[in-house]
This record gives sequence, structure tokens and C-alpha cells, in this order.
Amino acid sequence: SVKKHGVVLPPPSKPKNFGEVLRNSVHLEYFKRYLLSEGSETPLLFWMAVESMRIHSKDNRDKQSKATQIVKRYFSKQAGKGVALQCEAQVIKDIAKMGSITPAMLLSAQAAVGKTLGDRWYERYRDCFPDDSVTDLQDMGYEEDDMHAEKAKPKVISLKAKTRAICIAIIRSIIALRHALNRQLSSQEFEDYLKAESFRPSSANIQTD
Repeated sequence: SVKKHGVVLPPPSKPKNFGEVLRNSVHLEYFKRYLLSEGSETPLLFWMAVESMRIHSKDNRDKQSKATQIVKRYFSKQAGKGVALQCEAQVIKDIAKMGSITPAMLLSAQAAVGKTLGDRWYERYRDCFPDDSVTDLQDMGYEEDDMHAEKAKPKVISLKAKTRAICIAIIRSIIALRHALNRQLSSQEFEDYLKAESFRPSSANIQTD
């Protein structure tokens, strides 16, 4: 299941655009897990770091301090001078060469990285969701039977099918957890019933005169 700070996140609906993915905290967390499964989470982590700098800085001094930390983490020689951001925009190359970086330059880099993320990954991530709603996954058990039937046949699994399967696995685990929580009360009632029955004398133990 997908958790953030110990809280299980409900599965989001199919996004309408990439802006929704970046603005919605639940979608953002799912998108991060998706990119992690693809080994391409660094660009999004950079985007999130700059966004945190923009929103949560107390003043300009604090903002500049955070900008310095971001540059050290993503543009230092040890970090590959921005190569891991997977973005060919000129501003990324400029920051990697410059010694002093302003928060404004990082915001420009954030915009460029965000555009590259959307162009490269949004459609693949969106394809992980069913057309109607992810809650329809509860009725997709028949697909598992088809998958078992096809196991014996050699086939090539496309990248789209692979990434969709990853997202579906995450969402199904959350749905299973919801079902387990819903069954918790009835399970407790059944346990109480069994305890009560254990103390009730059976007909075999009743003696007659």
C-alpha cells in the first residue's frame, strides 16, 4: 500500500492533465512511486525540492540557503552536474557551470524539468488508470484468470503493460486494506460468538437420571 507519514493514501482518480498530478498531493505521491519503479524519480524530487523552497521559505535569506542546498544536491560534481535531471534545457546546463545560483534560476530550472517530466512520463502514468475510475479494479478479478491462462504462452510484455501492472498492484493493495477494515467489525463479532459457544454445555456432556 502507499503510505505517507504513516497514513494510507486513497487511490486517486484518473488525472485530466499533468498539472493536476503536480498540484494534487495524492497524485504526486503515486507519481513519485511510479517513477521510482522506473528508476527515474530524481527529476521529480528536484521539482519538489524547488517547490518546497518556493512555498516554505521564511524570507529571502532562507530561500537562498535552500537554493544553495538544492544546487549542491543536484548540480555538484558528485551529482553529475544535473545529468540525473534528464532535462536538456539550457538553464540546466547553465546552472551546472555557474558558481553562484539564485532562487529565480532554480525556478526556471524547475519549470524546464517539469515540462520534460510531463512530456516523457505523463501519458504512461495516466495509462495506468482504468478509463472510468480506479475503484473499478474491484471488479477486475476476471483479468487474473485470463492472466493465469496465458502464462503458458510465450509473449513479450510491453513497457506500457508493465507500468500499468505496477500501478494496478499498488491500487489493489489499498482496496484490499479497505475491505479488511470493513470486515474488522464482523470478524470481531464472530470471534465473540465462538468464545460464547465454548462456554455453553453441549448435549454430549448433559447427564440424565
